[in-house]
Amino acid sequence: KEKRKRSRVTPEQLTHLERIFTQDRSPTAQRRKEISEMLGMQERQTQIWFQNRRAKAKLQEEKRNSRSGPFDLELDSPPNSPPDFDPNYEADIYALIHEEDAVSIIPCTDLCIGSWRRIATGPGKHDLVAYMSLTKRCLT
Repeated sequence: KEKRKRSRVTPEQLTHLERIFTQDRSPTAQRRKEISEMLGMQERQTQIWFQNRRAKAKLQEEKRNSRSGPFDLELDSPPNSPPDFDPNYEADIYALIHEEDAVSIIPCTDLCIGSWRRIATGPGKHDLVAYMSLTKRCLT
């Protein structure tokens, strides 16, 4: 029997899957079926995607807990790569940024561009959010 070729999700499917994941990390079989139909994916593909995404989130959580602070840089990631989206970061952040493409959230407390500087009003607030869109090749 010949092995099936691996199928990849499209960037649009990935965006939707990530948004759904922020709201529900373990959707029911019925919900996965709805998601599959909405995105034009096989149910098994959707099931495996959520399984893999939960495993990735668990690894990210373990890495984060083993570091000394929440904003430390990961030593094993290249300096030019953006940090991964933290699944525990509040889900409503996506509603604030109004982006269709997948983005990488960059937690920050202050932002400087030239002589302009903005400082967040406090921890946990969403008044200062930076994010990167690889599709658009921009930092917002």
